[in-house]
Amino acid sequence: MGNKNIFIEFSKKLSKKERDFLRSVDISSNSVTVHLETLYKIFEVKEEPKVIELEKLLFKFFSKNITIIDSNSNFKKRFNILNSYFFERDYVIFEFSSHILDEKIKKMLKFKERYSYRFYQEILNSEKSILNISMNNLRDILEIQETYDRFYDIEKNLLKPIFKDLTTIGELDIEYEKDKSG
Repeated sequence: MGNKNIFIEFSKKLSKKERDFLRSVDISSNSVTVHLETLYKIFEVKEEPKVIELEKLLFKFFSKNITIIDSNSNFKKRFNILNSYFFERDYVIFEFSSHILDEKIKKMLKFKERYSYRFYQEILNSEKSILNISMNNLRDILEIQETYDRFYDIEKNLLKPIFKDLTTIGELDIEYEKDKSG
C-alpha cells in the first residue's frame, strides 16, 4: 500500500481507551492474547459483572472499521480492525485483520491524539518538503469549524500534542511554524 494519495479514514472515531488498547498490544501478528485484568484497567471497567461490561466495550470496538479511499474520493477498500475476539478463561484472544499489519496503518492506530492520523497522511501524501495549511483547511482536518476562536488554543490543545505523536509514534522528522499573515 505504498502508493501516495491514498487516504485512510475510520468508520467511527476510535475512543481514547481503544487507542490506549492498540498502543498496549503488539500488533506484529494477527493474534494477540491479553489478560482480563489488563483489559479492565485499559478500558477502565468498574461495573460488575466486569466481563459483561468489557464485552459491551469490545463489541463497540469490533464494529469500527477502516476505509481506504483515493485522492478522488473513490472507495478502495473497507476492513475491520478486529476480525474476532474470544474469551478463554482469564484471557481474551484478539484476531486482527491482516490489513492492519501494514506499517503505515499500525502507526495510525497507535497515535494518542484523535486526528494525528490525518496530519500523518497529509505529510506522507505531499510531494513538497514544506506544507502550507490554511486556517480553514486546518479547521477541516481537525473538525473544529465552530470551536477554538484563538489560534493559541488550537496550538496548545491540538497541534502540539499531534506533532508530538507525529515525531514519536509516526517517526517523522518535522516541525511547524506559524505564518502570521492576518
